[in-house]
Amino acid sequence: MTNSAVRQPKRWIILGQYALVMGTAAVLMLWNLGAKTISGHEAFVAVTARTMANPNQWLDPDTAEGPVPPNTTLNHWLVPVFNGLPRLVKTPLAYWSLAGLLTTGFPLNDFTARLPSALAAIGLVALTLALGRRMFSSRAALMASLMLATSLGLFSWGRNARPDMQMTFWMSAAMTCFYVATQGTARRANLWLLLGWLATGLACLAKEFVPLFLALPVVTYLCWRASAKNHPQQSRSLLATYMIASAVGLVVTVLVMRVPALQWRWLLGWPEVSANILTIVLALGLPAAWYAIRCRGWTELRILLPTALPGAVIVCLMFVLWMLYMGHLFPQAQSILSHQTLERAVGGGGWLKRSAAPLTGYYIWSLAKWTLPWAVFIPGAVVVPFMDRTRKDRKALVFLLLWIFALMLLFSVAVGKHEQYILPVMPALCLLMGYSAEDVFFQHRWTPIRHCRVIMICLAIVFTVVILGTIVAAEIVPRTYRPRLFHMMILADAVSITLWLGVWALMKNRPNLAVAALVVASAIGLGGFATRADLWDTRRSLANFATQAAAIVGKRAPIASWGRLDGEAVYYFKRDIPSAQMRRSRLLRLYGVQEGTRLWERWLESIPWLIGQASDEGELTSYGFRPVLRKATETSFGEYILLRRSTCSSRANRSNQGTSSATLP
Repeated sequence: MTNSAVRQPKRWIILGQYALVMGTAAVLMLWNLGAKTISGHEAFVAVTARTMANPNQWLDPDTAEGPVPPNTTLNHWLVPVFNGLPRLVKTPLAYWSLAGLLTTGFPLNDFTARLPSALAAIGLVALTLALGRRMFSSRAALMASLMLATSLGLFSWGRNARPDMQMTFWMSAAMTCFYVATQGTARRANLWLLLGWLATGLACLAKEFVPLFLALPVVTYLCWRASAKNHPQQSRSLLATYMIASAVGLVVTVLVMRVPALQWRWLLGWPEVSANILTIVLALGLPAAWYAIRCRGWTELRILLPTALPGAVIVCLMFVLWMLYMGHLFPQAQSILSHQTLERAVGGGGWLKRSAAPLTGYYIWSLAKWTLPWAVFIPGAVVVPFMDRTRKDRKALVFLLLWIFALMLLFSVAVGKHEQYILPVMPALCLLMGYSAEDVFFQHRWTPIRHCRVIMICLAIVFTVVILGTIVAAEIVPRTYRPRLFHMMILADAVSITLWLGVWALMKNRPNLAVAALVVASAIGLGGFATRADLWDTRRSLANFATQAAAIVGKRAPIASWGRLDGEAVYYFKRDIPSAQMRRSRLLRLYGVQEGTRLWERWLESIPWLIGQASDEGELTSYGFRPVLRKATETSFGEYILLRRSTCSSRANRSNQGTSSATLP
C-alpha cells in the first residue's frame, strides 16, 4: 500500500469520523439542554428574540427615553427590544437566530433559547475536524475534535444562549478560510479570502468589533511565512523575539494603566481613552511593525490585497450599517456602543476601576479551565511549533500558535474581561493538543511511551481521590449539600472505572482503547452534570417566583416593576413588565416636576400589581400595595416580592403616613 493511500482513508471512514465527533458533540450539547433555568444574559437574548418574533410587540412609548420609531417590518427585525426598551449593547445575530426558530414554529422555552448556541458548538467541532484534516494526519485531527467536543468550555457555552458560541464558530470559520487561502492558487485564494471576510462579518454580527482581532494573527502568520522564505535559519528566533517583545508590551501597557505615576497622559492633559489607545498601539504595534519589517512581511501580505477593499466593504455592510442605523433611530445609541466597545476595551468610562480581573495571566487560567480534562496536553501544544522534529508541519503549527497568541494578547490587553471571551482560541489549542497527544499515545517521536501511561494513571488516581473525598465530605457538610456530593461520587465512580480501563488498555499496548476511554470518561462526566442539572441550578427560585407570579396576575392584568429586574423575571413572566420609575422619569421630562408627578401618581393608581424587592416593601406599602408572594433570595437585586393594590386609596394611605408628593422616588 502506498503512503498516499495510508494518508487518505476511505470515504466511509471519513464520514464515520464526522459522524463520531458531531454525534458526540450533539449528545453533550442537546441532552437535557433545557433542564437548567435561563440565566440573566441568556434571558436578554430570549426575551429580545420573543419580541422580534411577535409583530405586535414593540417598544413601550411610556418608558422610552425619546421618540419611538414606527413598528415597520424592517425596524421590528433590526431593533433589539428587551422589556419595551431598545437593547443596543450587542449586535443582533443571536436575537435573529432564535427569533428565526420561533417564527418557524419552535416554542420559546429553555431548550429552544439555547439551541442556536448548541448547533454552533456542533458545527464548530465539525469545522475543527475539517481544518485538522487539512493540517495534520486524520488521527490527530480526530483526537483534536474529540477533545474539543468533550471539553468543559464547549459544554458550558454551547449550552448557553449567549452569543459567544456563535461568535466563536464564525471566527473559527474565518480563520479556516484564511488558512486555506494561504495554501492554494491565487484564484481560489481570493475566493477563500472573500469567504473569510464574510465569516468575519457574521462574527461581528454576533459580537461587534471583537472578531476584527483576527487581523493580528493573520498578518503575523504571513510575516512568519515571509521570514521562512527570506530568513529560513532565523525564522524561529525571529518569531520567539516578536512574541517575547509583545508580551513585554502587554506588561508595559498594564503598568501604565494601573500605576498612577506612569500615566503620562497627565503631563499632556490627554483624555484617558486617547492616552490608553496610544499606549496600546505603541506597546503592541511596535513589536508587530518590527517583525513585519525584519521578515520583509510585505512579500506575503500582498496575498490579502486583491480582497482587502471588497472584504472591508462586506464586513461593514454586515454590522457597521446596523450600528449606524441604530444611531439614526436612537440618540443614545452612540454613547452606549462606545461605552460597551471602545471604553470597555481601553479602560475608559470607569471600566478600569470596574475590572476585577487582572490584566495579565487571566486568560491563561481560563484556557486551562475550559480545556479540562485535556489541559494536561497544553504544555506539549505550546512547545511543538518550535521543535525540529515537527518541521514538515511547521506552517500549520505556527498558524495555530499565532492564532492563540495574538488573541490571547489582544484579549488580555482589553480591560473588560470575562472567561468566555477566550473561547475563539479553543479550536486552535485543541488542534495543537491533538497533534501533541497523537505523539504521546501513538507515534512517540519526541515523547516516550511511559508519558501516556503516567498521564492516564494520574487522571485515574485524581478521580479515585475525588471518590474518597466525597465520601468523607458527605459525613461533614450539611444535609442540603449531600445530594450534590452523592451525584459527584457517582460520576467520579463511573469516570474512575473508565480511566482505569484505559490504564489497562495501555498496559496491553492498546492506545486506541486508552484514548477511547479518555473520551468516554470525559463524556460521562459532562453528561452526568447535564442529567442532574437541577442539583446545580442556583437560579431555580427566581424562575419559580416569576412563573407563580404570572399565574397569580393573569395574562392581561396591568403590572409594573419597582426598581431593577433580573432578565429571568421578565423571561419567565412571559410578558413585558414596564418600569414605574422609567415612566415617572419620562413624565417629568415631558411635563415638568409638578404636572409629571401628578400624572405619574394617577397612572400608578391604575396599576393593580407591582413586582419589587423586599427592601422596598415599606415604601410600596405607603402607595397602597401589600405583598402576596415573596421568593428568589438568590437573585442579583435581592429578594423579590409580588404586591397587589389594597382596596384602600393609595393617596389616603400615604396621607395617613405623612408622605407628601415632594418625597416621591
